[in-house]
Amino acid sequence: MVKADPRTVVLILIANICSQFKYMHSSCKVWIAKQKALENMHSGLISLLPFGDLGGWSLVETRFTMVKDIDAMLERLKFLEEESVQVISTNVVNNFQSFETWAVGKIMVEEKSNREVMYKVFKLLWFTKEEVNFVALKEDAIIVKFGCLEDRSRTFNLMPWLFDNFLFAMMPFIKGKDIDTYEFNLSPFWLRVYNIPLEYMDRQTALDVGNAIGKLVAID
Repeated sequence: MVKADPRTVVLILIANICSQFKYMHSSCKVWIAKQKALENMHSGLISLLPFGDLGGWSLVETRFTMVKDIDAMLERLKFLEEESVQVISTNVVNNFQSFETWAVGKIMVEEKSNREVMYKVFKLLWFTKEEVNFVALKEDAIIVKFGCLEDRSRTFNLMPWLFDNFLFAMMPFIKGKDIDTYEFNLSPFWLRVYNIPLEYMDRQTALDVGNAIGKLVAID
């Protein structure tokens, strides 16, 4: 019956089966059987029939290529000029100012350290005027958000900082710079040099000694 007329509704199919085979099938089973028959009849087509409306069935055949056609249409979809919306941050100035007070740090240890404890220890040691916050990133890197430049500069001048006898390398945050490109293997250290003759205790000698040891950052 389906082959003769694909529009044959499920109720008629049930009645025909009952009269021929003296057996009553459920509406669900008959509907599934009809779907399989339609699939065999129309290779490459999908038959979409609503199961809920048994009294008025309509056959809608959709080619498999419709999905690809819809995808192609979506790829060409563009917003009209009047539909476009430009989002502008209202906090640009504050964001740029906050970036200048940030730092990027990393605890130089292979084992996992207790970050929460480390944060509390550094907050106590640094004794900053403004609140300082820590944000954990990938590769064990940490963003250190100082409240002001003075706090960051003071903390940098007192480096190196250690936690559990491991170095906490820290450097200024650079907007747009990828975390993977920060060189945490480089860190400044204060060195005190002894036994320099009195006649050589001047600025030039300090510069010469510092440059001989490594990259000189500052002298005191």
